[in-house]
Parts: sequence; structure tokens; C-alpha cells
Amino acid sequence: MVAAAAVVALLLAAVLFLLAPSAGPPPSGPAVVDVLVVPTVGTTDIATGFEHGGDRVVTVAHVIPGRRARVLVRGGGADEARRARVVSLDRRNDLALLAVPGDGPPSASSPLPDSNTPHLLVRRAGHPVAIEVEIRRRIQARIRPRPGAARVRRPSLELEARVRQGDSGAPVVAADGSLLGVLFAQSSRDDDTAYAVLAERLQGSAADVTR
Repeated sequence: MVAAAAVVALLLAAVLFLLAPSAGPPPSGPAVVDVLVVPTVGTTDIATGFEHGGDRVVTVAHVIPGRRARVLVRGGGADEARRARVVSLDRRNDLALLAVPGDGPPSASSPLPDSNTPHLLVRRAGHPVAIEVEIRRRIQARIRPRPGAARVRRPSLELEARVRQGDSGAPVVAADGSLLGVLFAQSSRDDDTAYAVLAERLQGSAADVTR
């Protein structure tokens, strides 16, 4: 009787295991790349970008002087930097859209830690890194898009995050990998405060125009 009960228990455990839902793949965010802006004279500017469908990469506009700028994309599965074409520049929201010819940007996504907190996806030593951030509040940042220009309001997220030069353009993602915002600045008063333009502003930045 004891042996029969043990067999029944094993069969029941096996059935429950087969019926249990699979965990599925771990959450991930978009692939992140280095964006290099090479001037005719002077130092190369470095920003971060991320894949945004097909052969497109999103980054910040403030590092790109114009539509004819020499811009390279480096990272992911590509060993060499590839020339990118500037599709659009949205100075008001500090967003730029790039087209990468050939196979486009790397399709490999950026893995996320198993947590319920948002993360900033950056690149460190050539590899994607997820930095945990806290979203303090949603704000209307008053920004001067370029020297001498009038100030504009930019719907933004105020983040508790320590970032460094070159991180501008990095995506802020939710725990499930969905895009929340795009990093564009660090506070000049507090090293632990940074700002990201809301992801919804990308909808008005994809046109093939310069604003």
C-alpha cells in the first residue's frame, strides 16, 4: 500500500509539472549601441543609441550638428563602426533618428535583471549594462535647445540615477522592457539626478525633416 501511494504521488507531481506554465524568456530591452559623431576638426562626440525598429537607431540630437554630420554606430554584433544617415533631428525634444544601412543595427536585445524596477540601458567597455533607476516624478523641463534659442518645455522624467558623459541617448525601460524615456541630461546641481524625455515624444520625431 505504501509503495502504491508513493507511485501515485510521483505521478501526480509529474502531471502538475507538465501543467505548470513555463517561465518564458527573461525580460529584455532594446539593443544599445555607441553613437560616434566625427567632426571635420576637433574631438569626436560620443552618445548612446538604441534600436527602434528595422534599421533605425534613436539617440540625442544635441550631439549632432546637422543632417550632413558624419555619424557612426558601433556595438552589438558588429565589430566595426558603421556609417549612419541622419534621418531626422528634433531639437525641441532632443531626439535624433538614424538609419544604419546594410543589416541595420544589431538585433540582440539587452537583458534585464529580474526585478520590478525600471532600468537605464547603457554601454560599458563595449557591453550593455542595466542600471537600476528610480523615477521620482514627471516634469515639464524648461530647456534651451541651443545657445541663443528661446526656452521650450520638454515633457520629461526626473530620475534618481548616476550617469556619465556618453550616456545621453540611453533608453529608460520598465521591468518588462518597454520604453519609458530617453536620457538627455544630468543635473548640474546634483550628480544623482538625471532627466529623460518621455518616450511618447518619439512619435513626433520620426518624420524625415529637421526641426
